[in-house]
Amino acid sequence: MVTSPEKMRLLRTLAFSQGRGLQFVRPLPLGEVPDEVWEEQHHSGIAWWRDSVPIFGEALRGRSSNEIDSFSLQGRLVRALSYGIDGVIFPTFKRAGTQFIPTSATQGRFNLSSGPGTKFQPALMTSKHLKRVTGYLGETLQAAPYDDQWYMGLASHMVVRMLHDDPAFQNWRQYLKRSMAFYAGETGMAGNTRLIDVSHRGHLGVGEMIVFGNDPMGMLEGEAPALLELPSSKHQLPSWRWTGLLGFVELVADPSGHSPIVVVPGGSYD
Repeated sequence: MVTSPEKMRLLRTLAFSQGRGLQFVRPLPLGEVPDEVWEEQHHSGIAWWRDSVPIFGEALRGRSSNEIDSFSLQGRLVRALSYGIDGVIFPTFKRAGTQFIPTSATQGRFNLSSGPGTKFQPALMTSKHLKRVTGYLGETLQAAPYDDQWYMGLASHMVVRMLHDDPAFQNWRQYLKRSMAFYAGETGMAGNTRLIDVSHRGHLGVGEMIVFGNDPMGMLEGEAPALLELPSSKHQLPSWRWTGLLGFVELVADPSGHSPIVVVPGGSYD
């Protein structure tokens, strides 16, 4: 056995709470999922996660260890799982969302076309843009705030830096109360949008942002992620891979068929 079932569950729970997009996904009741979803996965319209890249062990006191007992190794195992699953979730967010393009310091336009967009030089994101985006979510898409009070914004590090300089920005210490949830990567709030810093370039590019309301995405768990030890020789460090079967799909509550998600695409920022 790679590790105890208890430790496996702990690592999996930590990964699910640390994933920048994963932490906002709602598990769906499996009893409501038709059998053909599992049988014909490539036709289901669901984005599937199956495994992670290999995670290699480390030399301990001149020897390699097969036990997952070091704090640093456990941290890498957690990151490998959360990063890998987020790598499926973020493209699903982008595919499902309505596009918003900032065109000036205060204005922007919504692109409702599902086809490829045109090239553009976007303006920098501000709290005024966020006000337009959340107004569109609430009034047009009829999407309630994620936690009944604020919308959520998954933002690239560049966008977070820009919004930190906005007069409307509040550090999380200014509004967070003991009874409130604190989300992984949360840095503060601009307007009525809580900001989550997504520093992984593979998930959000420079200038990209995803803003959403309540219940944006669901998850099907066909097989819970588990660690699989990979074959290695006595001269190689041990390695593992997360394997499982998780499906992700946007949830549509709006009568027009749009998900409660708005995507700000990246561009060229000098």
